[in-house]
Amino acid sequence: MMTQNHMTEGAVMLGQIQDILMMARSRNAETHFSRAKLYIALEQREKAISEYHSLLKLGTKESLALAQSLATIIFS
Repeated sequence: MMTQNHMTEGAVMLGQIQDILMMARSRNAETHFSRAKLYIALEQREKAISEYHSLLKLGTKESLALAQSLATIIFS
């Protein structure tokens, strides 16, 4: 039987897992953005657009902001 203490520990662990997932998404967004900038520098537009779509798929505030910034570079 779960006690109040067990439920509290479970909630804390769930919060920690969610924090780890958000950090991973943030790093993933930064990686896609960096790759896209590299592809732009190398004049590989199709690959940069692919990274742009990856940022959109992540769907976090940070990734969408990076995608918006990237869109101004790619599509200008």
